[in-house]
Amino acid sequence: AGGGGGCSATSIVPSQPPRARMAAVTSAAAPTQGHGGVTNPPLGGAVAGSSAAGSSSGGPSSGGPSFSAQARALYVSSSAKAGMDGVDSEKIAEIVLQTAANSPFTAHQRKLDRAVDRRVAKLLAAKRKVSEPERAAARATVAARRADLEASRRLERVCVVVDFDQFYAAVAMRDRPELAERPLAVGGALVLTANYVAR
Repeated sequence: AGGGGGCSATSIVPSQPPRARMAAVTSAAAPTQGHGGVTNPPLGGAVAGSSAAGSSSGGPSSGGPSFSAQARALYVSSSAKAGMDGVDSEKIAEIVLQTAANSPFTAHQRKLDRAVDRRVAKLLAAKRKVSEPERAAARATVAARRADLEASRRLERVCVVVDFDQFYAAVAMRDRPELAERPLAVGGALVLTANYVAR
């Protein structure tokens, strides 16, 4: 996580349970086209487990893409971070989609998603027009470039990336030990990191 000075440590208590937030979504978004020609079903207006929303683990009951597949296409998620072993990512994606289905952010993300689909279709159409001789020439160019790069590689150098796990949260818990066993997030308008309990 980025950032630094001036961050505060606070204990997070949800204002209402996820199902209540999901049930509060009442209007349905229109179906949209996802990557690879997959149609995203309408979101919002249905509580988890209903026939409209599908089961919590099997994705939409309509047989469309799973909640997690839709969420990956629209949002950037950190569900694979350390301390989240055993977390039901499908349930998280379902809650996010149901809660944010009709938000301006989701509408913008769907607009970007459709733009990507159009670019993909354009590239596939161009690909179909490439002749076999042109493909062979391109493969030869790539092979020559790859050989040049391999010849110039320097394997004696080592690059190390140091990732401070839940760093800001660890510092906050060091300074305020009473928060160590409580869900804790560090940040202001943007959450920089969270401890394992919160995750």
